Amino acid sequence: MIKYSLTVLLILISANVTFAEHKNKYDTIFFKNIENKIREDYRTCTGIDSAISLKKLIQWKQSIDNVIGRKDYQQIIKKFHADSQNTTSGVSPCEIVAWYEKKVKQQIIKDSLSKELKEKKTVQNADSLFAYKELSRAAKSQCNLHGIPFGITHRSVVRLLNDNGITEITGDTLTISYTDNSDPAFNTTALYFDKDKLFYKYEIESISGSTDSLDKYIRPLAAAQALFFEKKAGIPAQVYNYIGLTDITEHNLSIIRKWSLKSEDIYIGLSLHNNRFYAKTVVIEKKAVSPE
Repeated sequence: MIKYSLTVLLILISANVTFAEHKNKYDTIFFKNIENKIREDYRTCTGIDSAISLKKLIQWKQSIDNVIGRKDYQQIIKKFHADSQNTTSGVSPCEIVAWYEKKVKQQIIKDSLSKELKEKKTVQNADSLFAYKELSRAAKSQCNLHGIPFGITHRSVVRLLNDNGITEITGDTLTISYTDNSDPAFNTTALYFDKDKLFYKYEIESISGSTDSLDKYIRPLAAAQALFFEKKAGIPAQVYNYIGLTDITEHNLSIIRKWSLKSEDIYIGLSLHNNRFYAKTVVIEKKAVSPE
């Protein structure tokens, strides 16, 4: 590779301008030969045959010279041979420069990711500390969702869900939800927050089915939800209803079981959306409005 410095290349530009003005006075062959040799190096290094402007050529040459001119260039060469396991002494400088620039970019990305992870971890630690302080002060109930009590903030709820392995959460400051495709009776869970961003209600919905599946599949899913919350409540439901097909209406919860506990009410029923039936549980803090 030709070893003309950037200064020489700058002279090329000024020389070209000068020679353009005084064609009969100066001979441009010397400078043209330098330019042609650098263009040959460019084609060899990049594999690009198409012509580029002299300005871009100089920028490319500068990027090469910036590395070759470093005081630690010999160390860079040694690292290149060690990393590539290439012991050939006749390696082109542009190969070494390309390798070095790639390493620099990789290090920048690595440092950026490391910084981002550290910042994320700092935020997570702060959120966890805040959440567990809230948790220690909140009133506990056997019907808490994943041990998360009503009355704590949106920030703490998200952090505690994450700590329970639930990370695929969607929503906003008033409602968040997540899906568990492993359990048809507990397929989707939604959590609700009041205007102060305090947790006051959660709902669980089964997968949905057509009218033909209501008795065969959807009612058993509602029964599974009822059994689960009966165990959590520790007492049988205070309300038992049988809901017929015509009793189930769009967007309304037709209640088959109800518990009224010290700090929350639990409603389990059947509902309909877009002509598909599903089982649904609503657990709501006492001071909030019931779904009835």
